[in-house]
Amino acid sequence: MSVSAVKRPTAESFSAWLGTAMPGDRFEYHRGFLACDRNPEERALTPADRRRVDELADQAREMAAIGLVCLTQRRHAEADYSYLAIKVAATAYGRAA
Repeated sequence: MSVSAVKRPTAESFSAWLGTAMPGDRFEYHRGFLACDRNPEERALTPADRRRVDELADQAREMAAIGLVCLTQRRHAEADYSYLAIKVAATAYGRAA
């Protein structure tokens, strides 16, 4: 099991990871407080960074919906989380086990 920690992950780096990840590998797709960081009213991120985070979080959720990853989070401190996508094993039918 390996953890991919890209400094500023993008949808492209997430896709590349998905193509090579083994079951149990983890990808940290965001570090912070996702609900606030996606909120345009908050000023923690630049508009460009917010779009990057939105795109990546949406992609992670879509991959979880089709069973390629399991999404989880790890709390480090108040309002500081690691958001992780964990690659799951595929079955003979192409869906996650």
